[in-house]
Amino acid sequence: MSTSPDMGTAAPVANTAPAKARSRPKGHIEFPYQSHCSIDEAMKQNIERLARRWRWKEAHVHRNALIFYLTTNDPVFARENQNV
Repeated sequence: MSTSPDMGTAAPVANTAPAKARSRPKGHIEFPYQSHCSIDEAMKQNIERLARRWRWKEAHVHRNALIFYLTTNDPVFARENQNV
């Protein structure tokens, strides 16, 4: 029995094209503004918990909470963003 590995038994790997990154139009900014607010410890813990559960960044939890709040409480925002 030989101690050298048998390199001739592996099947050849198919030549595949590399995955393309999704391109965006030049100058496109998805979220051009940032907003900061103060939160308490309980809110922080719940945002972290939801981010882990949903596998989101904490900023996404903040943004979706704000969208929900504005949709619920601001009829102009709700009307202008109903098709988004």
